[in-house]
Amino acid sequence: MKPFARNLLSGLLLAVLLTTSLAACGSDSDKTPAGDTTPAAQTTAAPETEAPTLFEQLPKNNYGGAQFNILLPSEHSYEFAEEATGEVVNDALFKRDETVESTYGVDLNYIAESGQWSTRETYTGLIRNSIMAQDGAYDLVDGMISILMPMTMEGLFQNLADVDGINFDDPWWSADMYDNLNVAGKLYGLTGSSMLSMYKTTYVMYANTKLITDYGLADPVDLVLAGKWTLENFLQMVTGYSRDLNNDGKMDDQDFYGYVFKDVPQRGFQTALQLDVISRDADGKLTFIGANSRYLAAVDQMAALWGNKSDWFVGNNSVSTPIFINDRAIIFNETIESVEKLRDMESDFVMLPQPKYDEAQENYRVQMGTASGMLFIPNTVKNTAMTVDVLNAHGALSYMDVVPAYYEDALKYKYTRVEKNMEVIDIINRSIMLDVTYAHSQTIGNEVQMLFYRNTVSANPVASKFAAVEKAIQAKLDTIYTTFAGMET
Repeated sequence: MKPFARNLLSGLLLAVLLTTSLAACGSDSDKTPAGDTTPAAQTTAAPETEAPTLFEQLPKNNYGGAQFNILLPSEHSYEFAEEATGEVVNDALFKRDETVESTYGVDLNYIAESGQWSTRETYTGLIRNSIMAQDGAYDLVDGMISILMPMTMEGLFQNLADVDGINFDDPWWSADMYDNLNVAGKLYGLTGSSMLSMYKTTYVMYANTKLITDYGLADPVDLVLAGKWTLENFLQMVTGYSRDLNNDGKMDDQDFYGYVFKDVPQRGFQTALQLDVISRDADGKLTFIGANSRYLAAVDQMAALWGNKSDWFVGNNSVSTPIFINDRAIIFNETIESVEKLRDMESDFVMLPQPKYDEAQENYRVQMGTASGMLFIPNTVKNTAMTVDVLNAHGALSYMDVVPAYYEDALKYKYTRVEKNMEVIDIINRSIMLDVTYAHSQTIGNEVQMLFYRNTVSANPVASKFAAVEKAIQAKLDTIYTTFAGMET
């Protein structure tokens, strides 16, 4: 499978470079030679016209002030702004929505309701009840992937592969989305530049540069840029450095570790190391493929780390984050959003992708969290054409303005302090991906996205572990396929 790839600023940067280059390369024929008193010929240059932007190229329809209702999790309220405040990302969001409203004659109405795991039944109930009642309450639904993707089995949403006006090749949608996620030619959810949550929930690592220097370790940024940030190099960097700081004879959150993490982002190693456990054919049929030699070798390497419990510490944010902030961990595994909690950290730090399996692996693979939002169009939408227009305009403006603001201001300059780390952040950004294993993890069974993590911490042989779940997982994969294949929409 190809990863979702995105280089959000490449077009913008290329335009800047071309403009600068052309301005610097004036023609000598326009200059009067030294000592020549003949006036240069007067010419009138043709007026320059700028190429239309992505947004300007979109069809424009006016919907006469219609209210456009967007249901989204209140946990993702950062996806919109109620007023301009002077903060770069906030104002980019506010300007985007003002532009959509004035251009298309709509009134964007964000309906924020709690949509996290603990409130999922209430949130999905709002959607299901509205669609069953055919009240058209929501023109667009945004929900966390892990919570809304199981609802696609109920036939409540439109098959976006058949909706006029949605082009999966448009740059504001995640690349290769259809190829990676369609089942039986059906695709019901979209993700891309409209979703800041896609970036915030992505799994990454942080390295304390002070400790890297203190221990004489290889610069992880240099390793990433050279394509050498591998499982082997990661393990060498975190193994054998832990210390019982208070000499109480036990290792807890008051001590020093090579590696500290939360268990959910740790699941991303299965993606990062390219340890696919599900394959899909051209028709979108899914097959559980089990463990190959690469998978088994990776388990053996990681199991060596887990076997020495003093080398690592796992805990929630209230415990794991302070360990890293207070210089008591070399590497911290978390999400991009967590960088916001590290801005007051005294020591410098860098952001890294989770490692590749080895140098032969072509690309870094950065897993999008299933707490990211995804967009769905209910079957009962009153005006699908309006929803598509808003979707495209919202996505194009987010791609042009909102994501660059977050990417440049929040990530590159506001929260990171090592200049060359900006190149690594670009690599992370290009490598974000989501495949069917994660997208349908709640339907297949959450076990499927945790196989590698559990195999490495379990004493049970991998073969027996896979044998125990193979039939159940394949049965669920078959159910997804037959259900999608049988849907009319």
